[in-house]
Amino acid sequence: MAILLVKIEDERTLAFNEFFDYSGYCYASTRSRQNLDTEIIDMTSFYEAAINTEAMLDVPVVFARVEDSRATILGWYKKADILKQMYTPSLFLEGNIKAYSSDAVWLPESEQGGKVRWFDHNHLYEVIEEEDARFDVLEKRMKEYCGENQMIRYHNAKPHTVPKTMQNINILHEACERWATIVAEERCQDIRDLKTLEVYAKRLTEKEMKNPDGYYYQALASYHLGFAKEGLKQINKALKLEPEASDLIALKGLLLISKGHIEDGAAHLQKAFDMSQYEVYLLMEGQAYMRAGKAGQAYDCFKRIQDENLLEENGIHMNEMESKWNFIKVRYMKLREMIWKK
Repeated sequence: MAILLVKIEDERTLAFNEFFDYSGYCYASTRSRQNLDTEIIDMTSFYEAAINTEAMLDVPVVFARVEDSRATILGWYKKADILKQMYTPSLFLEGNIKAYSSDAVWLPESEQGGKVRWFDHNHLYEVIEEEDARFDVLEKRMKEYCGENQMIRYHNAKPHTVPKTMQNINILHEACERWATIVAEERCQDIRDLKTLEVYAKRLTEKEMKNPDGYYYQALASYHLGFAKEGLKQINKALKLEPEASDLIALKGLLLISKGHIEDGAAHLQKAFDMSQYEVYLLMEGQAYMRAGKAGQAYDCFKRIQDENLLEENGIHMNEMESKWNFIKVRYMKLREMIWKK
């Protein structure tokens, strides 16, 4: 048995990354979110793992603040699956560590403590085996703590104040748009922001059943909460009212992808792009293919994007893709030769 100790780069993101309840799960990463070129994890760091090991199951994971070679405990997953590859359940969430949200404990600031040594400054993680003196310190802290948990789970999350007697349709629309913008710009503080959007959206559909906006906002909240089935139900209602809206079609594509229907979801994103020429939809389509391990199809999408800043901001470098996957380069060299001959 071993404990995985993970360094947190930015504690401001804990509520929307490591301790965000996404459909009953939490996700964390052993790879830097600031430098995506770093290695995900060397599985052979675990004594029990071999070179071809794809996952380690039921591993306790401790998250820490690292200062001057000392790690201060911020929280933990009682047990988690450690994956060799990154998993991306939604646009804002990714990780190679997956745990039930019921196994996640985020310590209040007053309870954060219990220091251990941090040795490996080349990685965001250290694997601590039982014979390591730090193992007992971490295990004791996890077993003995029974105090408050800062982690907010979906069923316990309370939305921000929503007036019970709100009747004005325009104000409801403005509230939905305001909270949806916070989500889109990744300015959410925690799960309560999404619950607030969800509540306003439901209120809007009750007032305007023939308006697709309320269903769209409900689907958006469901997508970011990990409730793909409910999201598809709501987005289909919106599309019945406005079948040619590219933003509705794109959101349905994302929901399908989160359900595992990659090709169908990508087709919806492609249709949304064809209708709007909004290149972000091509980016989303390419990212979906990348997550599915379909590098060639991802490259096809990225190649069509004219806005180089859009690619750069999302860490996509075409030259690196071509050098990493030689078959892409060979295929496009052959394609260029065919064009030149014609």
